[in-house]
Amino acid sequence: MLDGYAITKNIKLPTSCSCLLPFIVRDHFGFIHSRAVQVQPAHVKLLGWSNEKRGWVTVEIEFEIGFLGLGYGGDRLVFWWCGSSYGSRCGLNRLGLGYGGDWLVFRWCGSGYGSRRCLNRLGLGYDGDRNPIKVCVYWWKEAIEMAHLLSTSCSIKLSSGCKCYSKPLNQGLEAFPTSFTLQASKYPFRSLVSQGQKPLRNYTVRATTLPISKEAPPQPSFGTLQTSNEPSKPQRVMVIGGDGYCGWATALHLSNRGYEVAIVDSLIRRLFDHQLGIDSLTPISSIQNRLRCWKSLTGKSIELYIGDICDFEFLSETFQSFEPDAVVHFGEQRSAPYSMIDRSRAVFTQNNNVIGTLNVLFAIKEFREQCHLVKLGTMGEYGTPNIDIEEGYITITHNGRTDTLPYPKQASSFYHLSKVHDSNNIAFTCKAWGIRATDLNQGVVYGMRTDETEMHEELCNRFDYDGVFGTALNRFCVQAAVGHPLTVYGKGGQTRGYLDIRDTVQCVELAIAKPAQPGEFRVFNQFTEQFSVNELATLVTKAGEKLGLNVQTIHVPNPRVEAEEHYYNAKHTKLVELGLEPHLLSDSLLDSLLNYTIKHKDRVDTKQIMPSVSWRKIGVKPRTITA
Repeated sequence: MLDGYAITKNIKLPTSCSCLLPFIVRDHFGFIHSRAVQVQPAHVKLLGWSNEKRGWVTVEIEFEIGFLGLGYGGDRLVFWWCGSSYGSRCGLNRLGLGYGGDWLVFRWCGSGYGSRRCLNRLGLGYDGDRNPIKVCVYWWKEAIEMAHLLSTSCSIKLSSGCKCYSKPLNQGLEAFPTSFTLQASKYPFRSLVSQGQKPLRNYTVRATTLPISKEAPPQPSFGTLQTSNEPSKPQRVMVIGGDGYCGWATALHLSNRGYEVAIVDSLIRRLFDHQLGIDSLTPISSIQNRLRCWKSLTGKSIELYIGDICDFEFLSETFQSFEPDAVVHFGEQRSAPYSMIDRSRAVFTQNNNVIGTLNVLFAIKEFREQCHLVKLGTMGEYGTPNIDIEEGYITITHNGRTDTLPYPKQASSFYHLSKVHDSNNIAFTCKAWGIRATDLNQGVVYGMRTDETEMHEELCNRFDYDGVFGTALNRFCVQAAVGHPLTVYGKGGQTRGYLDIRDTVQCVELAIAKPAQPGEFRVFNQFTEQFSVNELATLVTKAGEKLGLNVQTIHVPNPRVEAEEHYYNAKHTKLVELGLEPHLLSDSLLDSLLNYTIKHKDRVDTKQIMPSVSWRKIGVKPRTITA
């Protein structure tokens, strides 16, 4: 198998004779791409798809690999994934899919052909004046059937010698059960399965992989719905952003507790790593391998929908197919520094977060009126006022009159502002449409281990330590492990609420199990303890010294615009009243975090530690963050 990173214009294969060979490419996200190649003495040729009107088309390969491992080239290249037959002025869009001039066919988009072709926000083609976007199967019946076959029924054999983006399984384990369910869509690109006008179906992706050594302990079933007239049935929970840091841990936890879970994710968080040249401290597997492993260990299936919730057609089809009782919405760009890199990232953050959440609200109204929305907000919406922070609402008396109003918001980045817009939109739709919603204003999350992610290394969660996506405690532990001074921004008096990721999954489950009433917009402050940055640095220093580490601290110029010394007292009682049993930051937990970072310190890129994004220097010109 050839790795997506390694493919260049000149591919060296045996040239002693002319023959057909299978050509398999694994892209950066773990997807498998299969082609038939003809080996010639001087070069490799790609065999194009046949159709009813024309015979096989043979085109010379001169291509590179985009972020998704998809090929592009000059003016005579067949794009297998994009579905173009031929075209001129070909290039790459932001997802690594090919596009061109005026004679290009996008199979995933379903557009036929036309002039003045443009790109939409995902880089997918649409027509100017000739054709609207049509989701259909046109001429290439054989090609689409073959793509469908490869996408849904291929046998994927992992080789210990291949260099893949997803981490290979350990040797010497026992075999996975052979399948997991992938929900296919009638919109070809949106679900990564091309099937044209056929009705929705479940497809099984089969894989041959290496064995598992651990069995999951049996768990009681909590995620059930019951009425007086019907037997109990599992609640169906859609986790949007289920491939991310909090989303992955939550999806596994809910599945383990008896809920029927579906993950909806565009996988764009993995693309951010490639764009910025950063990586998780922990090697993380592809979402497909993760779900196969979970199925093998527990016997529980998690459905997977790959697509962008900003595309309402994709989202509406997903809602109608899965029919969720609750939606847990993690599916947003979650980094304040990322939103402050440049204008384009600021616009992307607001567009992605606000429009995506609006689409979720409309989908609930249109297709699942009783569905409960559990939205992950942020404590950063409140800012750092010189009064106590209440949980969502404050009762005030002004000129002799008293009212309970939403707590004032003082966002400190374009990311935090997008969260404020979300909260306002959700509050309005609860009032206007009777939607039931819980807004979990989460503090800073630390840690990476939950009961479920500990079951097997293929289930390992991501652990960000860089200056863009890494959070304070996680960053400090990595810095201590590699002997880098702890980087305290400014005076270090910035105080925030913090919580263990194990408490994140607890809080989400509690919110689902005890939902809001129709028309109710609940706000819970989701954190367990308050620390200043200086206090965190002191805790990490003491824990590091017990392990024999020489931990130093430096104060660096603060790249953010924020108060560095301030009053901070935020209320957080409602989740405890619902039953939250918090995991407080202890010496043993810090020891565990430090030992884990020491174990993986060879994966640390020290050039990513110092902050590289400035709130005051953000500009219009797009920035490339380089090491």
